[in-house]
Order: sequence, then C-alpha cells, then structure tokens
Amino acid sequence: MKANVIILFLALIQAFLSYSVYITADEFYENRIKNGKTKPKVFDISYKYLPDWSDVKLLEYFIDVLVIIPIILIFALTSGTVYKEFSISLLVLHLIRSIFIHSTILPKTKNCVRGEYNWYNIVFGHCYDKIFSGHLSTSIISSIFLYTSGVIPYSSVLIAYNFILAVCLLLNRAHYTIDLLVALLASYTVFNIDKSVLHFLH
Repeated sequence: MKANVIILFLALIQAFLSYSVYITADEFYENRIKNGKTKPKVFDISYKYLPDWSDVKLLEYFIDVLVIIPIILIFALTSGTVYKEFSISLLVLHLIRSIFIHSTILPKTKNCVRGEYNWYNIVFGHCYDKIFSGHLSTSIISSIFLYTSGVIPYSSVLIAYNFILAVCLLLNRAHYTIDLLVALLASYTVFNIDKSVLHFLH
C-alpha cells in the first residue's frame, strides 16, 4: 500500500514538472524568435557525423516501442516486489531528470514541431526534454532490472539493445549526445542508491 502511494505521488510530481518545463521553455524560446533574436543552436559532435532522420516518423514510433518492450517484460515476467521496486526507481529517476531539465533548458532541434501538450508528452516527452534522456534512462534501468532479476541473463544483449536505442535517438535528433551520457550515469546511480535504501528499510 505504501509503495503504491509513493508511486502515485511521484507520478503526479513528474507530470507537473514535465508540463512546467514545457510552458517555461516555450515562452522563453518562442518569444526570442518572435522578437527577431538569434535562434539558438547547439553544436553536437554526433550530429556532425550521423545523418539527420528527424523527419522519419516511423523512427520516432520505433524508439517508443524500444522503450516500452523492457517495461512490459518486467511487469509480465517478474514478481510484484521487483516491479514495485522498478516503478519507484523509474519515478525517482524521472523526478531527478525533471530537476535537471528545469535547471538548464536546452533549445529544441529545428525539426521538432511544438504542438498542444497532452498525455503523450507526459509519457514520451516533448521538444524541450533534453538533459537527460528519458527514453534511454528508462530503457537502461529497465535493462538493469531485467538482468538482476534473471529474466535476461545476457548483459551483452542488453548493452547492444540500449546502444541501438541511443543511435536511433541521435538519428532522430530527439536528444543531444550529452543527454545520453548523463542518462547512462543517472540510471546506474539511481538503481544502486534505491537498492541500498530499500535494503536498509528492510
């Protein structure tokens, strides 16, 4: 019961912070463009060498599916204790991510079209979701749980899976390279801290 309350509480905070970032960034960057100020641009080393597939809509859906698959495996193939621990870790990770995004809101890439904010943006993000990647961090922490719970005992498979996702995110221009590197560090750190806290509480 306590775990469910924590999960609900963290989910509501995450939804609020996600919307707050969207409104804050949109007001700042759109006003700059309307006032004729220089449109902000970020140099990214991966963008320099990888092709721009940001207009390939199928790639966006493929990325979302790659993130969802490990989550489904956790809820389908692990125990209630494991997926509750996973849910808490995931929401803590996204709460930290929201704080990161709030602290420095990077400009959106040129092909990211701002639309009406809806449920899809809460789950999969929006144009100003940058540091750090929710897609990759979710996939990484899901992979760690799948590995430690014995569902997928092959670390090489999970590493390759997340590498493919990272490359897709760069091709899609959904994230900068730094977003992915921080996602890797944040996911591993949150998993270890949450495990230590849960072990202490038990």
